[in-house]
Amino acid sequence: MLFHLGAIIRLNELGKLPDLDRVSSVPGDSITAAVRGLGWSDLEFGTDRVAANLDRVVIEKVREMARQ
Repeated sequence: MLFHLGAIIRLNELGKLPDLDRVSSVPGDSITAAVRGLGWSDLEFGTDRVAANLDRVVIEKVREMARQ
Protein backbone atom coordinates (compact mmCIF):
# COMPACT_ATOMS: atom_id res chain seq x y z
CA MET A 1 0.00 0.00 0.00
CA LEU A 2 2.70 2.49 0.97
CA PHE A 3 5.03 1.41 -1.85
CA HIS A 4 2.36 2.29 -4.38
CA LEU A 5 1.63 5.53 -2.58
CA GLY A 6 5.28 6.39 -3.23
CA ALA A 7 4.80 5.57 -6.91
CA ILE A 8 1.81 7.93 -7.08
CA ILE A 9 3.81 10.65 -5.36
CA ARG A 10 6.64 10.26 -7.88
CA LEU A 11 4.26 10.23 -10.86
CA ASN A 12 2.80 13.46 -9.52
CA GLU A 13 6.25 15.03 -9.10
CA LEU A 14 7.00 14.19 -12.74
CA GLY A 15 3.67 15.63 -13.94
CA LYS A 16 2.59 12.20 -15.19
CA LEU A 17 -0.33 11.58 -12.83
CA PRO A 18 -2.93 13.14 -15.17
CA ASP A 19 -1.86 10.64 -17.86
CA LEU A 20 -3.24 7.65 -15.93
CA ASP A 21 -6.32 6.13 -17.52
CA ARG A 22 -6.67 3.20 -15.13
CA VAL A 23 -4.86 1.59 -12.25
CA SER A 24 -4.62 -2.14 -11.67
CA SER A 25 -3.51 -3.51 -8.35
CA VAL A 26 -3.20 -6.48 -6.04
CA PRO A 27 -5.25 -6.54 -2.79
CA GLY A 28 -3.08 -4.29 -0.59
CA ASP A 29 -2.54 -1.78 -3.37
CA SER A 30 -6.27 -1.61 -3.99
CA ILE A 31 -6.61 0.59 -0.92
CA THR A 32 -4.24 3.17 -2.41
CA ALA A 33 -5.89 2.88 -5.83
CA ALA A 34 -9.34 3.33 -4.30
CA VAL A 35 -8.36 6.42 -2.30
CA ARG A 36 -6.77 7.94 -5.40
CA GLY A 37 -9.82 7.08 -7.46
CA LEU A 38 -12.26 8.52 -4.94
CA GLY A 39 -10.27 11.74 -4.67
CA TRP A 40 -9.44 12.08 -8.38
CA SER A 41 -12.02 14.79 -9.09
CA ASP A 42 -10.75 16.78 -6.08
CA LEU A 43 -7.15 16.93 -7.32
CA GLU A 44 -6.11 20.40 -8.50
CA PHE A 45 -3.58 20.13 -11.31
CA GLY A 46 -1.55 23.22 -12.13
CA THR A 47 -0.12 24.19 -15.49
CA ASP A 48 2.89 22.01 -14.59
CA ARG A 49 0.46 19.04 -14.41
CA VAL A 50 1.27 18.53 -10.72
CA ALA A 51 -1.53 18.15 -8.17
CA ALA A 52 -0.69 20.66 -5.45
CA ASN A 53 -3.24 19.13 -3.08
CA LEU A 54 -2.22 15.45 -3.45
CA ASP A 55 -1.14 15.41 0.21
CA ARG A 56 -4.57 16.37 1.51
CA VAL A 57 -6.64 14.39 -0.99
CA VAL A 58 -4.69 11.11 -1.13
CA ILE A 59 -1.47 10.85 0.87
CA GLU A 60 -2.83 11.78 4.30
CA LYS A 61 -5.79 9.38 3.93
CA VAL A 62 -3.63 6.41 2.93
CA ARG A 63 -1.13 7.11 5.72
CA GLU A 64 -3.98 7.28 8.24
CA MET A 65 -5.24 3.87 7.11
CA ALA A 66 -1.71 2.48 7.35
CA ARG A 67 -1.55 3.55 10.99
CA GLN A 68 -4.59 1.40 11.84
